[in-house]
Amino acid sequence: MLLATGKTLETLPRPVAKRFVSPDQENNLEDLTIEGILQATLPSGTTFIRRTCEATIVGIMEGEGWFYNSCPRCARKVRATDETYYCENCSKETNDFKPR
Repeated sequence: MLLATGKTLETLPRPVAKRFVSPDQENNLEDLTIEGILQATLPSGTTFIRRTCEATIVGIMEGEGWFYNSCPRCARKVRATDETYYCENCSKETNDFKPR
């Protein structure tokens, strides 16, 4: 039971492993924990790094929704105002949000 919400979570069936890289690519990738990914730094002159991380979904919290309204320019979450939506990242109002 989740003490913060008082809800019990249903136990999920054993997950199916999904691979997003080929077996050849996987042999050359470093396995990291989620903490390791969050702490990773980009090598100089690169814009991304590719790593693998195995995870298990242990529960799904309901009531939060499975999508968010995003800015059409930068794809970040927009905040509802009285008459429109506002993107903090772009510092602009929009009515043309996209669900993601």
